[in-house]
Amino acid sequence: MSKARRIPTLSDPREAEAHFTSAIDQSRLATPTVLVVCCDDQARPIHQWHVLGVDPDATPSECGCVLDDLVDRAEHEAPVAGLALGLTRPGSEQVQPYDRTWFRALYRICHQRGLSPFGVYTVTRAGARPLHIDDAA
Repeated sequence: MSKARRIPTLSDPREAEAHFTSAIDQSRLATPTVLVVCCDDQARPIHQWHVLGVDPDATPSECGCVLDDLVDRAEHEAPVAGLALGLTRPGSEQVQPYDRTWFRALYRICHQRGLSPFGVYTVTRAGARPLHIDDAA
């Protein structure tokens, strides 16, 4: 008998890091992509989309439109209570303008929609790490 798969709780940074590290294909780590995860009221993923071919110079408003559209799609199936993002991109592990843009977009959309922000994570060959408000300044 197979063991039941444990659903991660993305409010726990360790579980979120593990989720993003396992959910994002290693071949995508050096290209701009965003894994958008819609969560239920217990911070468990209910829908996720890996957005490929992301414009590295998009504005927070453009990124917010992407997030808004995906939340609308998810809410046709189940109520969305929060969002989390996993970002991949070329460059070093240091915080980049691309990371800051998506961070701002996530927090703006969560505020506008009354959702819980469950974090933004950069995902590199070294693993996933959370971005903090100080990183986004």
